[in-house]
Amino acid sequence: MRMTPFQALYGRLPPIIPIYHNGCSSVQEIDQSLEVWDELLQQLKRNMETSINCMKQMTNKKHWDVSFEIGDLVFL
Repeated sequence: MRMTPFQALYGRLPPIIPIYHNGCSSVQEIDQSLEVWDELLQQLKRNMETSINCMKQMTNKKHWDVSFEIGDLVFL
């Protein structure tokens, strides 16, 4: 398992944000606010996944596999 930045900083796993299910609140305004908040969180997660994949693709374009034998001279 990879360590997340949150875990590196705080030494524990990040808190789990539960998904809000429509109608859980009896107050209409709170229900709507929580729905909007949940949609925003889902969109942020999708954006993060998209940007992570983009960064991985850009990084992989610049890498290549190289193998060396004992005694090979390399430039450092």
